[in-house]
Amino acid sequence: MARVSATVAAWTESNSSLSSERAELHGWIAEIVSGAIKTDTDESKLLRNYLGDDTWSGETSGTALLAATVYRMASIAPEIFATDEYLDWANEKRRAVLSRVDENGFVKPAANPYVSASRDAVEVSPEGQSFLLLLGTAWRDCVCGGTCLADYSREIEQKPSRDLTVGTFSGLLDRVRNVHREL
Repeated sequence: MARVSATVAAWTESNSSLSSERAELHGWIAEIVSGAIKTDTDESKLLRNYLGDDTWSGETSGTALLAATVYRMASIAPEIFATDEYLDWANEKRRAVLSRVDENGFVKPAANPYVSASRDAVEVSPEGQSFLLLLGTAWRDCVCGGTCLADYSREIEQKPSRDLTVGTFSGLLDRVRNVHREL
């Protein structure tokens, strides 16, 4: 949905004629993220595989994707998404996901992308890995575009840690590439 909004905005033919549709799309995205925030109760700080169902555990794939969506939308529609409510939540989710990246660049626990009803997390999820990269690029763009720069600066001052820096994602991407070359 964020990609559709960005595409429509960049297409000069539709930029002004579809502005009300983009606004509606932004509202729907805000509803989805707000719903996720309201059901965010897992102690792990990860979203549950099925939101609102306390019988499911937290997992990295959906958490990374929704946090990435907040960062992307904060760049696209800052009047809605560049707020403390959304950005503080996305920052917490980003830190929770990054704390679960292993030495090979794999993020886990991830929902099983092959068996949606499975409650068993998988060691490697292609979707989870791609969502991790989406999170990294959305965070980087949000910081470099200035919208998330204050958050980044605060984090670096408080705790200069490998899992908080924009450069971390470049190193992570290199590790993931190396692992995939070996496979």
